[in-house]
Amino acid sequence: MTNGVCGMRKRDQPNGIDRQLLYSEVDNFCPRCKQSLLENKGARRRLIGEAAHIYPLNPTLEDSIALKGIPEPDDINGLDNFIILCPSCHDIFDNPRTHEEYLELYNLKKEYIEKRHLKNLYAQYGIQDEIRVVVDRLSECDFDNGELRTVKKALKIEGKVGSNFDFYKRRSIENNVVDYFRFIQNLFSELDASLPGTFECIACEVRAFYLSAARKTDDKLLIFESVSEWIRTKAGLSVSLQACEIVASFFVQNCEVFSDATQ
Repeated sequence: MTNGVCGMRKRDQPNGIDRQLLYSEVDNFCPRCKQSLLENKGARRRLIGEAAHIYPLNPTLEDSIALKGIPEPDDINGLDNFIILCPSCHDIFDNPRTHEEYLELYNLKKEYIEKRHLKNLYAQYGIQDEIRVVVDRLSECDFDNGELRTVKKALKIEGKVGSNFDFYKRRSIENNVVDYFRFIQNLFSELDASLPGTFECIACEVRAFYLSAARKTDDKLLIFESVSEWIRTKAGLSVSLQACEIVASFFVQNCEVFSDATQ
């Protein structure tokens, strides 16, 4: 939207639900300095964040030089071009806006958008109720009493997730596979014995969710975390997230989640 008198575009600030969504993206903390955006004054509380345009609304000559080669978004006042900052960081970001700072916030916002799209998948994809049995057994079992039968090696996890995947999360997945793969495999065999096809149904549902998630982002860490959170959402939010990550690790090893990048 432009102002006919001076040719300057009008600032349309997000309000209502859109503004709440922007705050939820950053968990009520400034994404740059980590300051809380919730201010307490006695018995009163108020949000002090400011909605900042990532790509400038009306670029100055300095902005145009700094952002040379970067395309303007289709909707300059659209929600995807806003990010909540504390007043201080908003001022620093705008005066002057540098190429590096723009890319920092652009990439942060890109991650927030992808997380939002992935969360939207949770309601779209169901999973068999028996997944709760698997998660609960993982949470309840005393593995010190010999219920755990480990495998010798997690096969090709690095090849599946790629060399840029977070090292510590990759090691966690590998350890989960070594420690729990056989246990989960046996659980699914028990479920299949009482209700044939249970494992195949769940495996297909996990695969379908993964494929849809992979269309939303190429960030494999985000995808793995989303698979784990989706399982937790379907099994019940009170269940252990760690147990859900163990189940997600099982499906990485079993090839429902990710493919071998070396092939």
